[in-house]
Amino acid sequence: MFAVVEISGKQELVKEKDILHVLKVPDVKDKGSISFDKVLLTFTPDGHTVEVGTPYLPDKKVEAKVEKALYKGEKVMGAKFKRRKRYTRIFGHRQEMTTIQIEKVS
Repeated sequence: MFAVVEISGKQELVKEKDILHVLKVPDVKDKGSISFDKVLLTFTPDGHTVEVGTPYLPDKKVEAKVEKALYKGEKVMGAKFKRRKRYTRIFGHRQEMTTIQIEKVS
């Protein structure tokens, strides 16, 4: 079974045994478990059973295991500059991430 779940403000398409790298999920520990109840859509692989929430499905949830609670993602570089003013500024940003493995979609 597949599901579209809202995790950290973003929508993710998940199925069982998936490993996701998502934006930081607050208040989680390494090797702990977490459950997401903001399920927007569920469907089977053949497409015969589809349930759509308005906006969420009340009786559905996705359970996951936290693989790595907090780490920094890859660096994204940005730059500012103003022509003819000798102004250049280069900066980098590393987003805090969480790695989870989907255990059960129900």
